[in-house]
Amino acid sequence: MLSGCGGYGILSDPGTGKTIVSMAIIQHFAPKRLLIVAPLTSLEVTWRKRLESLYGDIVNNIHEFTEGVLLVGFEHFRNNIKKIVRFAEKYGFDMAIVDESQGLKTRSSKQSRAMRQLRLRVPKRLILSGTPIDESPMDIWAQMRFIAPDVLGDVWSAPRNRAKYVGPYFEEDFLRPCGFMNKQREFRPEKMKEFLDRITPYLYRLPNDLEPAELLPVYKWKSTALCVSTA
Repeated sequence: MLSGCGGYGILSDPGTGKTIVSMAIIQHFAPKRLLIVAPLTSLEVTWRKRLESLYGDIVNNIHEFTEGVLLVGFEHFRNNIKKIVRFAEKYGFDMAIVDESQGLKTRSSKQSRAMRQLRLRVPKRLILSGTPIDESPMDIWAQMRFIAPDVLGDVWSAPRNRAKYVGPYFEEDFLRPCGFMNKQREFRPEKMKEFLDRITPYLYRLPNDLEPAELLPVYKWKSTALCVSTA
């Protein structure tokens, strides 16, 4: 059980039902305005088919959206970021789900920075991924920035004026210089335990060797945090 945060991550091996778990969350909270950003290939087959049992208004274009579900691919999200952020500023979203959230891992990308802006206007935030870390633990930072920015820090490195952005600072805590003239950064292996200790309370892993009885849906939010039950 968590408290004091508005986001959570479900890291699901193939076949463990991350979409089904997500639908249980949606059904329980019944958000009036729901944003789902997902790969184009899964919008209709995976998401729309299930959402139609709960919502009559499901659109794939921010220009047509008022309430219900805004179900968009990453490309539409990138191309309409300003419009989506303006909508969120004016009306807000009750919940946002990012499917295959490793798409946010490039911290300087338009979609990753936009999710940071949206975070302030979305009280319930969920990321879904089977591969949240492709190459390095550094891949998880921008995903955590969306769901729980206090865990690894809201900014990558410490600013000159530390009063502007209070830490933690991911680069300072977990990385070391490497490469030509030490201008690149790599993860410090000796910091792995601390890294896992920080992120584990905010991420729930669904391995494919769990028994069906252990795959009960995430069922409630306490305050703004997601609570997970496998009992």
